[in-house]
Amino acid sequence: MKPHVAKGATLVHDKERAHNVLVRELELEDETYKVDVRDPVYLEQMSLVNNLCS
Repeated sequence: MKPHVAKGATLVHDKERAHNVLVRELELEDETYKVDVRDPVYLEQMSLVNNLCS
């Protein structure tokens, strides 16, 4: 993933610790959100993202 992310960009993710190395190495801004699978708005937004990335 590293070649596809610009140094200093903002990485928005779900607090997965696996992203920490990428954040550190590319000096990324780190924006995290807690997953709430009971929130219909969250599920709708993630559905849109998952469809784009499939």
